[in-house]
Amino acid sequence: MSGRETTGRVDGELEIRGVGFQDATALGFMVYTALHQAPSAPVIANELGDDLLGLGHDLVHGATYGEERILVALAGGQPLGLVRVLPREFVRGAHIGIVQVLVSLVARKRGVGSSLMEALTRDPQTLGRFERLEVTMTAHDLGLHGLIAAFNRRDSGDLWCRERVEIGGMRVDGTFDDVETWVIDLASSPSP
Repeated sequence: MSGRETTGRVDGELEIRGVGFQDATALGFMVYTALHQAPSAPVIANELGDDLLGLGHDLVHGATYGEERILVALAGGQPLGLVRVLPREFVRGAHIGIVQVLVSLVARKRGVGSSLMEALTRDPQTLGRFERLEVTMTAHDLGLHGLIAAFNRRDSGDLWCRERVEIGGMRVDGTFDDVETWVIDLASSPSP
């Protein structure tokens, strides 16, 4: 999404746009540090190694030349968070995108995640490609649960709906946690 989107919940102006290679270094650092407290992340920071520039370049490369879509939220040129959509196989006549949201530790609970999710559901490239989006989270990920609830409240409707729960679906720190999958049908949902 090009252009600027402002919100009063973040100091200064929040810009949400697609990523470019100029974002790679700062994005790699933000992702690495934010993963240290991201209970629903598919990887932990230590699994990524210490090449933060390479990590940023890999993310941007996937969005630029691959099939991913990444929107980044910036304030003062510094990334505060991102939302990433990865294509899933064609299921029951619908193109489905798997959503991953990551917000910098210093920007959490400041509306960055909600702004990213709203931008994603209005993004022409996302709307043109996917009929449905899915986000998977652990049952104890209060931040992601709060993000989905805030998005639904703000839009006066349950746009995101919990579709299924997998009991003991993810191993977290030696124990198994339940995993929830939430979905939004972009084709039939009212535009936020």
